[in-house]
Amino acid sequence: MRRARDGFTLIELLMALALALIVITVCYAVLISTMKAEAEAEAECRWTHITAAVFDVISSDLTLATLPHFFEAPEDEEDLPPAEAPPPEEVPPEEAPPPQGPRPFLAMRDPDFSDGAGIAFVVADPVYDTDGGRYYLYREIRYFVKRDTRTSAYLLYRSEQKGWDGVLEEGGSSELLCDMIGDFEISYYDGLEWSDEWEVMQKGDLPVAVRIKLSFYFDRTKDGLPDTSRPPEEFYTVVSIRSSRYIGPEDRARMIREGLMDEGGAR
Repeated sequence: MRRARDGFTLIELLMALALALIVITVCYAVLISTMKAEAEAEAECRWTHITAAVFDVISSDLTLATLPHFFEAPEDEEDLPPAEAPPPEEVPPEEAPPPQGPRPFLAMRDPDFSDGAGIAFVVADPVYDTDGGRYYLYREIRYFVKRDTRTSAYLLYRSEQKGWDGVLEEGGSSELLCDMIGDFEISYYDGLEWSDEWEVMQKGDLPVAVRIKLSFYFDRTKDGLPDTSRPPEEFYTVVSIRSSRYIGPEDRARMIREGLMDEGGAR
């Protein structure tokens, strides 16, 4: 008479373990791929917000760029009366240095205050300084990059100073906007063509628009530094400039009522 079995055979146990291992392996692979995809999506979303925030800050400042109401651009040479012949001891006109003066818009390919492209300008944004007890009609804004000595990436800075003292290359307090910059380029549009520099003393006015190119490194090393082993990704934006020379009448009237400005100008 055959006795009934009370358990599983060794072969059955091995088959069950093999099936369980296959199921666990598949589930683990799906879990890992899902977590990786989620991390990549979060990183892409995070960097989308970061790039948008950097461009928004720069764009909001550039849209307020202005020529102060007391700034007068040099007259065109064709509008000037014919110059008399200079005395022998004077420097000939063609060798004389170009006229210098306070510049409310500084746009150079490689300025002294930056390790790459840089731009400095005056914005018409009245603000009251509670510490100094005075009203400022204008602010100086400067954007520049500095090379990160630890990597080949750039550090993008924004500098701001209340008022306008005619010197845009220095002064003000600086803040770091982003430490993952691969490249920073600026172009200026005069209505017909783009150029890498803009000299307001020669042009007599602000550019019609400014095009900004920023490239970002999206990965970091284990030390938290930008991973420059992969090429950065490029982003562009074009900002239209209002080119307003004057403070709005509402701001002017309010400042006169509050005693912060007289009829002739700011205090």
